[in-house]
Amino acid sequence: MNLLPINFITRHQAKLLFIVVLGHVTILDLFYVTYAGPIFFWQENFQAFTMLIHLTVASLTLVFYFLLIKLMTRFRASNSAKQMQSSNSSPN
Repeated sequence: MNLLPINFITRHQAKLLFIVVLGHVTILDLFYVTYAGPIFFWQENFQAFTMLIHLTVASLTLVFYFLLIKLMTRFRASNSAKQMQSSNSSPN
């Protein structure tokens, strides 16, 4: 069951990650579960400072994601360059 096409997901990965993390943090901060049942924090959750914190968490997650992508790209490029050098230097 494909809800979104693969090419759409690959084009909008960063935006989708931001939206999912923002929604996840907002929903987790929305209520607190006790033995008596859930307590909802409607007013507290939609204050400007709380939303700023949620946006900051989602933005930092996105920065970390981009950093990991950049590091993986560099690592793969250096590994492939090393493999090319070792295959070129080995006698046949």
